[in-house]
Amino acid sequence: MLIRSIIYFLKARYRAVRPKRVIGFYQGSSHPRGRALLSYIPGPLLWPSADPRFNGHSNLWESVEIARILNRLGYVVDAISHADQEFRPRHEYDLIFDIHRNISKHAGPGTKTVLHSTGSYNRFSNQAEEQRLQALKLRRGVILIPRRSVPLEAIDAFDESARVADIITVGGNEVTRATFPPGMQRKMKCLPVTGSPLPEARDPVAGGIGGKDFLWFGGAGAVHKGLDLVLEAFSRMPELTLHVIGPYGLESDFIKAYARELTRCRNIISHGYLYPSDRRFREATRNVVAFIFPSCSEGTSTAAVTCMQLGFTPIMSKNAGIDIMANMGIMLPGCSIEEIVTAVRGMASIDGTQMQKMAMAAQDHAVRTYSRAQFSQQMEAIFQELMQ
Repeated sequence: MLIRSIIYFLKARYRAVRPKRVIGFYQGSSHPRGRALLSYIPGPLLWPSADPRFNGHSNLWESVEIARILNRLGYVVDAISHADQEFRPRHEYDLIFDIHRNISKHAGPGTKTVLHSTGSYNRFSNQAEEQRLQALKLRRGVILIPRRSVPLEAIDAFDESARVADIITVGGNEVTRATFPPGMQRKMKCLPVTGSPLPEARDPVAGGIGGKDFLWFGGAGAVHKGLDLVLEAFSRMPELTLHVIGPYGLESDFIKAYARELTRCRNIISHGYLYPSDRRFREATRNVVAFIFPSCSEGTSTAAVTCMQLGFTPIMSKNAGIDIMANMGIMLPGCSIEEIVTAVRGMASIDGTQMQKMAMAAQDHAVRTYSRAQFSQQMEAIFQELMQ
């Protein structure tokens, strides 16, 4: 099951991010007013709306929706991969939306520009991951490679795009924004991200209220996203069950370092990579009461948003990029193993009625704040402001 999940994940990600250009995309109802360059993920613009690949990371849908918004505003869209360095435009652009390095390369004197950051500032993120890796080395004597590190050349290119951009958007909150230099913050607007498509609304009352099951669900970079800390914490809590879902199986050094926890701890169940809409995901998380996500750096974690929308109570770091009140879950101040143990045991001891209220509050907040409608409205408002 794990191998099949990994292969499916790799194929989906390759199809999503490979450099495929979509030139002249226009579904508007009126005569075009101009031309825009979308430097993000072009492939999904060619997919049917019901394509199962949209069940994965929400940035695939967001890429398509940005193109649709630009169409509605009257722009013909040329879409390229943000990593496409061979593209040579045949047109001048009135507007450019980019997530990395293509603004300064393709913008003309009158081009309106939006630089979008999908995470915390890269220099901050690199340092945060390095600190986690060093802490792991001190705890267990193992050296793992960084999985989310951004090369300095790429960071310099982002900085140059930020310097010339009219507006910088970030999928995150004020914690995310604060990781950027002051000059970038002054141009910056925070946007809501969207969670993964869900098969149905999960009633927290019918979930795992009063149960003892917990979940870690995240993307690439197991140490970056705190899986090492969660595994070590649950190895000390055999009375509680942890379900682990994500692409950590691709990280052979991590699998080797945590072979005991992932394969020999009876209370830790390793599922590999699953879409939230997958029947196997629903079966694995049927009795889950809360998820643990001690990530060191995010924009807004779409995995955390999805878990909250499913009705799982959050136990997470402030760097998950989500604002929660005390009645919605637990924020981990420092993400130590001891803090995680204390938080999880505290959550497990909460009575069913209080747990139900927390889960419903978290779910309601996530459904209202991180909807596709909210993303579309706020992104369109930013483009409207830019056009004035």
